Amino acid sequence: MNCPVCNGSGSDAVYAGGFYLLRRCRSCRSNFQERTGAPSKRYDGDYFKDNHRKAYGKTYIEDEANIRAMAGRRLGIIAGMIPAGGRVLDIGSALGIFCDEARLRGFDAEGVEVSPYARTFAKKTFGVASRPDLARARGPFDAITLWYTLEHVEDPRSLLAAVLPLLSEKGVLAVAVPNGAGACARFNPAKYYAIRPEEHFFEPSPRGLRMMLAGQGCRIVRTEFFGLHPDRVGLPDRQAVRKLQKAMRLGDTFEVYASASGRCTARP
Repeated sequence: MNCPVCNGSGSDAVYAGGFYLLRRCRSCRSNFQERTGAPSKRYDGDYFKDNHRKAYGKTYIEDEANIRAMAGRRLGIIAGMIPAGGRVLDIGSALGIFCDEARLRGFDAEGVEVSPYARTFAKKTFGVASRPDLARARGPFDAITLWYTLEHVEDPRSLLAAVLPLLSEKGVLAVAVPNGAGACARFNPAKYYAIRPEEHFFEPSPRGLRMMLAGQGCRIVRTEFFGLHPDRVGLPDRQAVRKLQKAMRLGDTFEVYASASGRCTARP
């Protein structure tokens, strides 16, 4: 199968999972699944409780303070790129924390979320409106965000092709993804294979994501690297080591902020 990130036809098998073969693209160095079955996880209440706790030591809502802090940092970046009070669409909006934080900061925010559990929670708890699918969203939006959403989609290039017409002429696309070429994936692959979520269709490399966005007419204007875990590759978990890892663009996750100016025509 072709790479879902760059559509390259050459790849090498690097790991056999329970229901998939993990392959590495020779062109963009992204990792992706060749599936022979379906993951056991579903985006229900357990996903936002037990699954999140397994990864972060807390349920999603118990981790609210940290999620809000990340949302605030991201919104600070976005605020410098779009008009005050701009419209924001968060795709994969989960329990609605990012949208709620955006509204508290003066944005007009709404979500798209496939999980009925998450949509109901967001509405009851924060009053956040979340649509079940992208087809019901009505642009133009000044910013569209996908925080750890794109890797859950089988055909990300088709999703982006549907998303981009919803952006305003000078809109911003913000994406956070796991790094398929991060420190853990490169220098401790056994650990990486053991902890990568089974529901991820792929983990792009920075090069791969840049190629995918360029193919949609978008230009990355800012990249931030996070997921700094030196201990995963046998290094001391110290601030100086983390700073070096960040400077070398070897975070296990990364974010990009892209301009689609001149490419998109917003749908009324």
